Amino acid sequence: MKTYTTKTLEEALGQAEKDLLIPAKDLSYKVISEKIGLFSKKIVVEVYEVSDAVTFAEQYLMQAISELGIEVKTKTSIKEQIIYITLDTSRNPILIG
Repeated sequence: MKTYTTKTLEEALGQAEKDLLIPAKDLSYKVISEKIGLFSKKIVVEVYEVSDAVTFAEQYLMQAISELGIEVKTKTSIKEQIIYITLDTSRNPILIG
C-alpha cells in the first residue's frame, strides 16, 4: 500500500500509475481524506496492489483459524484476477462444519 497526497484524485492515480506501472483503471484505492480550503485543495489516497490484498487475506484467515486453536498453512494462487487461497489443516472437518 502506498499513500499519495495531491490536489486531485486524478493526479494521485496518475502518480500511482507511474510508480506501480499499473494502468490507473486497474488500481484499487481508498480516499483517506479530502480537504477543500479557500485557496487550496488536498486529497490523500491509499493505493493497493494485488499483493497487498493477498497478504491481508492470508493473515486474516490464519489469525481467525488460529483463534480456534487450529494450526493452518495457506497456499495462494491468482488466476484471471481471482485470488484462490487453499487452507491446509489437520482438522479440516471442524472448519467445514
